[in-house]
Amino acid sequence: MQSLQNTPFGKKQIVKWVTGTGIQKDLLEQIGIRQGEEIEVVASYFGNTIVSVHGIRYALGTDVAERIRI
Repeated sequence: MQSLQNTPFGKKQIVKWVTGTGIQKDLLEQIGIRQGEEIEVVASYFGNTIVSVHGIRYALGTDVAERIRI
């Protein structure tokens, strides 16, 4: 298992688990990032990881991307 931060671009992965406080996990679940969901890393700019979930792109900070394991 590796963090989302270290995932190669353009490859779809399945989220294995997400760590963090209740509020952080709730926010990630609201945008569709939860255990068992498919996620794709699109790019990385200035410490932000750009991901695609259900066809919608989101920018995640380094600290958040490190909490997501695939």
